[in-house]
Amino acid sequence: MHPPRLSRLIAGAAASLAITAAFVQPARAESDDHSNARSVSRVYEATNAAAGNAIQVFERASDGTLSVGALVPTGGIGTGSSLASQGGVTRDGNRLLVVNGGDNTVTSFVITRDGLSRRDVEPSGGVGPVSVTVSDNLVYVLNAGSDAITGFRLNEHGDLRPIAGSTRPLSGTGTGAAQVQFNRDGDSLVVTEKTTNKIDTYAVGHRGLVTGVTVTNSVGVVPYGFDIDRRDHVIVSEAATGSASSYQLRDGSLDVISGAVVDTQGAPCWLIASHDGQFAFTTNAASGTISSYRIARDGSLTLLAAVAGTPGAGPTDVAQSSDGQFLYARVRNGDIAAFAVGVDGSLTDLGTVTGAISVGPSGLAAS
Repeated sequence: MHPPRLSRLIAGAAASLAITAAFVQPARAESDDHSNARSVSRVYEATNAAAGNAIQVFERASDGTLSVGALVPTGGIGTGSSLASQGGVTRDGNRLLVVNGGDNTVTSFVITRDGLSRRDVEPSGGVGPVSVTVSDNLVYVLNAGSDAITGFRLNEHGDLRPIAGSTRPLSGTGTGAAQVQFNRDGDSLVVTEKTTNKIDTYAVGHRGLVTGVTVTNSVGVVPYGFDIDRRDHVIVSEAATGSASSYQLRDGSLDVISGAVVDTQGAPCWLIASHDGQFAFTTNAASGTISSYRIARDGSLTLLAAVAGTPGAGPTDVAQSSDGQFLYARVRNGDIAAFAVGVDGSLTDLGTVTGAISVGPSGLAAS
């Protein structure tokens, strides 16, 4: 499947969104008191609207069901179409970051008990930001339009400060880059390239600067979304071959563990590993399904269920609650489908909720 055609397939119906004062529900508080932020249970979705990007907040009940909360502007502009990426929104503790692909910026928020407090909007360091990752006070943004990554420091107030000399190229130009992510220790970065079928790895130094890129050929075709578990297993979805592969991340390079394990579904693009490291879930945009894999201690993959859940038409971004009990998938024009996660990796449908119209896949995170 040709990547541009794939992007059109999974983008969903395009829609415009005019964010006006009457429509936007701002975050309630600007307090610096975040001592209870970890108890907050929410899902965060980027609208990616060209009239002004925003985060649609969903409040999570104890049973995992969602209700529509505030719509909080990012202060940046969306693209009005799919970013064709994973990680457009990312959360780390009480910090939330989102890319604004329409004006080449990145926004930082602080999560409080009362809502989102926007703290900073900064240039992304390149063209076409599609994914962002954070580890402690270090942030890296993937700029797909300029085929590079750029680093930032995130201070205690939520301010982003560019790291001089941190911009590094990917494997080449026109890579169709999809995602950037730190490993759990924060000493490595991984980037997937859809067009070139390559995966890039970087070693992160103590000053936040990364070394030259190490390039690995993807086992499957169109490596897209991925996650890295606590044992540095990199689990990657492969949209064109309908599969997932696993790699061992070691000393800034990748070794294949399981190659292209098919899930028998269409266009598996977004993938996350469960917090306990036992399972991986991938949304199949062309099939309207979610598949599950079991992850062994050595990182090898076994298809657990080709159809673990059926969220609806065109499922894209996927996120898991911080307690690991619930899984959320974006469907249609920004609807969020909720599932309870069983101890065996099974998914139980909890229903779907509709928020603001979200224009194409552009990021999903949960707390």
